[in-house]
Amino acid sequence: MVSSLPFFATIRPSFKHYIGPKASQVRAQSFKDEGRSSNNVDANLGVLRERIVLIKMKEKLERCCGCKNGWNYAPGYNYKLKRMLEISQLFQLVSLVAATLGFTFFSGAFLLCLVSLLVHLNQGF
Repeated sequence: MVSSLPFFATIRPSFKHYIGPKASQVRAQSFKDEGRSSNNVDANLGVLRERIVLIKMKEKLERCCGCKNGWNYAPGYNYKLKRMLEISQLFQLVSLVAATLGFTFFSGAFLLCLVSLLVHLNQGF
């Protein structure tokens, strides 16, 4: 007679070394997607090239102009010369305004004297 084993004694595979089914990547390929995918790759490469150029430019600027405390002044920058140039420009502006006002007052006084002279000469005749 055949004896059956109880349900808890059934033979099951050991999961100790079982990794499971490996999922394979499935890609839908069609002739429509070929142009777009290559355009995406070209666009991404273009963006990457632009970023590489920007990073190289930043590194170059940091190497040549990097100074302490975060100021990136050129090595030949002279703040005293800059200040003197600004003061000189201020004096030029003030002298231009003063000359304009002086010429206006002088010409007005000259015209008043001329009109007064003409009035006195006409009264005598």
